[in-house]
Amino acid sequence: MKTYDQKLQFVQLRAEGRSYSYIGKELGISKDTCSNWEAELKSEIVANEQESLRDLYLAYSMTRKARIKRLGNTLNRIENALESKDLRELPTERLLEYRLRYGEALLTDFVDLSSHRAKTKGIRGEDILEELATLVNRLRSGEVTIDQASKEGQIIGNMLKAYEATELRDKVEEIQAVIRGRK
Repeated sequence: MKTYDQKLQFVQLRAEGRSYSYIGKELGISKDTCSNWEAELKSEIVANEQESLRDLYLAYSMTRKARIKRLGNTLNRIENALESKDLRELPTERLLEYRLRYGEALLTDFVDLSSHRAKTKGIRGEDILEELATLVNRLRSGEVTIDQASKEGQIIGNMLKAYEATELRDKVEEIQAVIRGRK
């Protein structure tokens, strides 16, 4: 009989995207057992995947916030130094160069998250596709840089994966309910 701890490890490893072969070797179980546990524990796996994505998103957001704050502080110090410098001095050119670089870096890190703060309950696939279309249009119009669009696209992609996993789980539960009703 397989232990509860093995099932917990199985859920974690599947949520990480590990293969049945890898999990079988790690836990000392067969691929058939992996397949059975996948069906049995699908909702726990999906929940674990969603929690991991949420944790990554929070860590990414906080890292972004801290980086933007650091860049802003550095930019302020450079601007203060520029104000006190005589522009005829050679180091001023260097400060101007830094001012431009930091200004560009700050703009590159800006991502308008207001469109991503929608309620997660009741999100439809069409909503996610609309977000993606809006991002493409913003990129085409020059409203965002390629780097910004790439970062936002990753967020939208993670939303789509979570949505698909939730939809799949709901469909499996519906099928299981029908099958139980026939027995």
